[in-house]
Amino acid sequence: MPVKYPNWFIGEAIIVRKIKNKLPSAGDRPPWFTIGLPPSRFLMMASVFFGVFSGCSVTSEFPADKLPDRSAQIVPARTDIAAAHKTLGDPLIASRYWGFELYRDTASQTEMPMALVIPVGRIKDDIHRYTLVSFDADRLVQSVVSGLHRYPSAFRIASPISYDHLTLSLRAGQIACIREWEDRRLTLLAAPALRDDYLDLARSSPQATLVIGCGTHECSDQLSIDGESGLPLPCRLQVTDYDSEAFELLRRGEDQEFKRRYPTVRYDTVAAIRLPPGRHTLKASGGRWSRDRLGGFLPGEQTAAVSCRAGEILYVVIDVSVGEYSWWGAKDVRWNMDIHTDMPDFFRNRSLVLYRGDRWLADPEPEKNPGIQ
Repeated sequence: MPVKYPNWFIGEAIIVRKIKNKLPSAGDRPPWFTIGLPPSRFLMMASVFFGVFSGCSVTSEFPADKLPDRSAQIVPARTDIAAAHKTLGDPLIASRYWGFELYRDTASQTEMPMALVIPVGRIKDDIHRYTLVSFDADRLVQSVVSGLHRYPSAFRIASPISYDHLTLSLRAGQIACIREWEDRRLTLLAAPALRDDYLDLARSSPQATLVIGCGTHECSDQLSIDGESGLPLPCRLQVTDYDSEAFELLRRGEDQEFKRRYPTVRYDTVAAIRLPPGRHTLKASGGRWSRDRLGGFLPGEQTAAVSCRAGEILYVVIDVSVGEYSWWGAKDVRWNMDIHTDMPDFFRNRSLVLYRGDRWLADPEPEKNPGIQ
């Protein structure tokens, strides 16, 4: 296993200097210094301390041999989904209605910080291979794509073992699979054409449907309905394909070259949430803002009431405008939540969120389960 200089403090310095908004929220990030620090956390902090002074660590090889790309064995228009199972195994997520299956294989890479010649801890990044397969009504494969994603633990988000495979963006047919470094949630999206077919089907449902998305300004990221636990919505993903060269550019302050070579792709989406007919209370909160080297959290929240009927589709636009951005945070923050009976123009080209985190947000099989969400 190769010996290298550790990424612990190098990564932290780069992240804090340039992309503070690439850190998880305070609610997701455990405190570094707390009373009654768990032993594992204390050991990890000790590892950082000794790693800095020893200047080296021992890292296992990248597990490429454990995560082979088997997608080449699946021939579009010739392989059916049953044959794909024999090649790829059991899918992680699948839907006959939406016409896709997602597979995941998992391995890991480890690093041991060293104090002199003594290991003082062990850290691990999970390495996933995702394979996305789309198929038609006859269960014949139409498209297949595969890629790798590195997933460090939450409190090491700024310090992965290596700066590779930090983001993943796969598209097969009209389905996209995205894993983004900051967001850290698995997100599956359906193209607008599939979204519209799904909404047409919803008009005959005994439930109502709320189509929820961000406005044209800043975007919140938590939505509570009737006081229930928050959904990670609306969903706006900003994906940048970071690697070690990207961070070297940031370290040297070559911002323009970084933007040219590593453009950010923004995904504005909508989600269609089924609810029983009647009156409901929506509360939007959370979210981050970023402007060049500045970044922070959006203060405040917005609550609105909505009444809906069976088969009705209403469009909810959550928008957060900011009067001024500064080192001290966002000022003059104004929250707004509007309810529309017709789809806003800026929703029309947005993909639909099917699955996010660890749950379906759309019905995976609506034709089998009419009205059930």
